[in-house]
Amino acid sequence: MDLSNQTYFYLTQFEASFAAQFFGTSDWVWIIIFILVLILVWWLISRAVDLSKQESHELTINLVEEESEKSAKEPDQEMDDLTIIEGIGPKINQILHGAGIYSFKKLSESNPDTLQTLLDESRLSFADPDSWTEQAKLAAGGNWDELKELQQKLRGGRRE
Repeated sequence: MDLSNQTYFYLTQFEASFAAQFFGTSDWVWIIIFILVLILVWWLISRAVDLSKQESHELTINLVEEESEKSAKEPDQEMDDLTIIEGIGPKINQILHGAGIYSFKKLSESNPDTLQTLLDESRLSFADPDSWTEQAKLAAGGNWDELKELQQKLRGGRRE
């Protein structure tokens, strides 16, 4: 046997004994370790998702509180029927009132992203507030004919 064959023979024996030592009789140990690692990864991911939901909820609460503080400072607040706006029903009207939005003027000044955040937190993410500010501007200005024309182009507050 020459040197290269002898070296190959010893390496092959080493690999076989190494594999038998770590993978042969103790497969169940590696399976348990793998399962524990999977559980740890799942726990870390679910915790991160829970924290992001909590931060989002806190942000929404802060936005609602800011809107409520602003509306509390305004005396003699007018109350409009916001359900005239295409896409706003009684439930969304109630949510907007909770955020301090009682008038077409106040709705027209609102940011659609803030409105969407309010809806998402109320589990009404199917509603689309993108056209609400435009509709509210027309209603606040008393442009009822233009509002009707715009609403005929909308379905549930969404552009067709």
